Formats: sequence, structure tokens, C-alpha cells
Amino acid sequence: MQGRPPSNPGIGNLMTFGYGPQSCLGYKFSMAEIKVFITLLLLNFAFSPLEDVKITKFNSILTRPFLSGKWAQGTQLPLRVRQLN
Repeated sequence: MQGRPPSNPGIGNLMTFGYGPQSCLGYKFSMAEIKVFITLLLLNFAFSPLEDVKITKFNSILTRPFLSGKWAQGTQLPLRVRQLN
């Protein structure tokens, strides 16, 4: 069995949906629903990091945002969300 190279990610790397003939029947609908939701968020809201917070990265299994300095409370990503007109 030949695996997929890490440089070519895809739906087969998501354990939530499985892969092959026994994969989830609704994965395409779920992916479309997520894409529509993210698109609506990006069209209607502006996201920006807080000015007084230094955000670095924390490498574990996944790379996560990490707060440094006086705000250091673990892996977080505080954002300022502004509604667009």
C-alpha cells in the first residue's frame, strides 16, 4: 500500500471521514458546508490580532498560536472581530 506524500494533503488524511470505499457518505456535503460558513464569515467580518499581544508559535503535533509575555496563558489566538458593512 502506497501512502500519500505529506506535500500532497487531502481528504484521506482526515480520520473523521475515513477514506476509500467505506468513507463517510456526507463528507463532501460537510466540506461544502464548512467552505460556505468560512466564506460568509470572511465576507461579513474583519479579523485582526490584538495590538498589545505578542503571538508566537508553539510546535507540538500541530503548530498552534501561543501568547508570550504578560498574556501568556497557553495556546490561544485572541482576535478583534469587526463587522463589515
